[in-house]
Amino acid sequence: MSSLVLLALLCSAAAPASATPVTLRFRGTADLAPFGASTTSRVVGDVTWDPAMPCNGNGDDYSVCRFDPEAYDGDPVPVGHLSIDGVDYSARIAPYSRLEVFPYDLFLEFWFTPPHGPGALNVGRVYLWMWSSRSEAAGTPVFYGGWLPADLAFLSRLERRALVLSGPWNETDPYLPSVSATTLFVPEPGVAALLVAGMVAAVRRRGARRR
Repeated sequence: MSSLVLLALLCSAAAPASATPVTLRFRGTADLAPFGASTTSRVVGDVTWDPAMPCNGNGDDYSVCRFDPEAYDGDPVPVGHLSIDGVDYSARIAPYSRLEVFPYDLFLEFWFTPPHGPGALNVGRVYLWMWSSRSEAAGTPVFYGGWLPADLAFLSRLERRALVLSGPWNETDPYLPSVSATTLFVPEPGVAALLVAGMVAAVRRRGARRR
């Protein structure tokens, strides 16, 4: 798995700043026995955003995009998907879920509507948090002006990441079980294709120079 993670980071670091929309994919393995699933459950998800989409900003500090078209008068909003052990839970992602960008981190939070039917997993929230302790200590922001990233180049600068699943929060029992999962990030197909095209062009130039 470590080699795949490295590949994902190298691909994203080489990506040009023109990919739109941008898709970040993640997946991991977690012990979801507290929620009635397997001890080695597979969690797979993604989030897609347009860097130009309107978000609730807060000056140069951070930006918040919610998954609710009504919040932005029908303008584009982030789109997310999530499946657990091959079962798609995307339809349960609540519109108040959000994608947040701070100077040193990116935070994706999926809230889920209550499950329906027997056997449905009672997962209430999934969040993916990526941050840079080194960048924050050095005072060199990863994201500027609270804007959503225009490509996946930021991945190589966020050396810490967490994927957590928890139960539905409520005021009477807000501390339900939560579990962490390993995470793997895969660049969007367009980025990978551009990287391959760039590598092919580089090989051709080297061949031409040799001749």
